[in-house]
Amino acid sequence: MLNLFESHIKTQIEILNYVYSNHSTHIYRKDLATFFNISNLTMKKYLIQLFGFDEFHSINQTFFTKIDYNKVYQTIIQESVNISILKKIILFPGKSSDFYCEQLAISSPLFSKRIKELNLFLSNYHIQIKVRKGYRIVGQDEAQVIFFITSCFLVFSMPMEQATSQTQKMILFLKKYNCPTCFRTVGDFWEKNFFSTSFYVYLLRCSQGYFTNLKSDTSHYFIPDDDIYFLKQFFPRLTKSELCIALVLYKRTFSFNLSSDLLEKIKHIIKHFFLFSDEKMHDNTIKKMSIILALSVEFSYKYKLNILKDIPELHIFDQELSSNNPKFARTIRNLLKTIDSELDASTSNFFEFIFYWLFSEVGIETLVQKLNILLIVDTCIKSGHYIANKLSDLLNFSTIQHTIQVMDLHSFASHSTEKSHYDVLLSTVPLEETPVMLIPYNLTLHNSQNLIHFLADF
Repeated sequence: MLNLFESHIKTQIEILNYVYSNHSTHIYRKDLATFFNISNLTMKKYLIQLFGFDEFHSINQTFFTKIDYNKVYQTIIQESVNISILKKIILFPGKSSDFYCEQLAISSPLFSKRIKELNLFLSNYHIQIKVRKGYRIVGQDEAQVIFFITSCFLVFSMPMEQATSQTQKMILFLKKYNCPTCFRTVGDFWEKNFFSTSFYVYLLRCSQGYFTNLKSDTSHYFIPDDDIYFLKQFFPRLTKSELCIALVLYKRTFSFNLSSDLLEKIKHIIKHFFLFSDEKMHDNTIKKMSIILALSVEFSYKYKLNILKDIPELHIFDQELSSNNPKFARTIRNLLKTIDSELDASTSNFFEFIFYWLFSEVGIETLVQKLNILLIVDTCIKSGHYIANKLSDLLNFSTIQHTIQVMDLHSFASHSTEKSHYDVLLSTVPLEETPVMLIPYNLTLHNSQNLIHFLADF
């Protein structure tokens, strides 16, 4: 959704993302200006606006947390006229252009210009802002509008404080009526924010009169008075019938019949992609990943949407993953492409969104096979284990998953046929008939850089 922003706002967000992803490294303002292709003076202005100082090194003296990121991010997006217009139309639809211009203190020509810009972006999702008894967001499918508005609430932190404070109660309410509240993952984002916000958006749309033609479909649904009272905290003017409609539509949107045939196909792809054994396929993590992938395909088949892919935190996680563990990042992307091609799902963007959140929440790093290293030493095994421990520390620092086996020269000569069992052969001395990579005894971060780069790209 970054393309919703004006160019200068988008640049500031990209600077913020870069700072957050690289806060532990020393970066100079002039280098940052060169990287973003803007003048040093403009970069100075942006840094003062974002962080309160014009020399970038100041931020590296403290840990830049996610809370810090969110504070700066919210400050940035509040300056966006496009987002302000979008928020007003979402929360107060059906008003005239004069109403929005007065509320936002902007001119009528500017309002018209920004509506055109917004519609150009929204057309990618088959959604438009149209004048139908005032300005409204409409789409080919109401579910598309719901998902888009849900994304806006999550990405732009739109005002729903009361709903946020009642998130857990909202989830319990949805579970009570057998409504989906997760995509089988764990973690606050999917478990709470996304689903409770989606239901809140359904309540919002009902209160705005978008589903009046569906009243007859809900006559056989009944919600007790205490639950009605709970929901009316958010929208006091909603009728019982409208509350029932919101519940029914939400349940209809997020209910999926997961095909056992599709799940088996996903498991087959995973097994052959990672070369997992039958025993490994019974691992709970693998089962969870299989279900998530199958659900993402079902979801994408049903709605053909990619609108959730541009959440800034997702980009940050992607950058961190790619920089800290490039092999892992490539493995996951290749898996997604494999599934996409074999199932002809055309849903790789949605795969990425679900999977990156799954990675960040439950740690699927265990799916990546460890680099199997054999270390051959020409001295005693004790010295070999010392080198192996030093190497292991360096690999852990570089987030390279690995196992290291140590052998002396005599043992290796006796078991040379087993060398094919290892991904990499390292040795303290050259070997005549076996290609190896030499490793020094006094292994340090400085003299091991080439070795670490080699193993990272292996």
